[in-house]
Amino acid sequence: MDKQLLQNLLDLIESRHVDVAPTKVFKLSEVQQAHEFLESKDSFGKAVVIV
Repeated sequence: MDKQLLQNLLDLIESRHVDVAPTKVFKLSEVQQAHEFLESKDSFGKAVVIV
């Protein structure tokens, strides 16, 4: 990915034209499940671990 393409993507995110909401939220004690979720074929998007 070149620098300009990355900047364009960041501009879209900042202008809220791209939704980057997490797919799933995990507690810190569930970090292993979060890792497994991200490696699974069921994950699409982002996972958040709350510290």
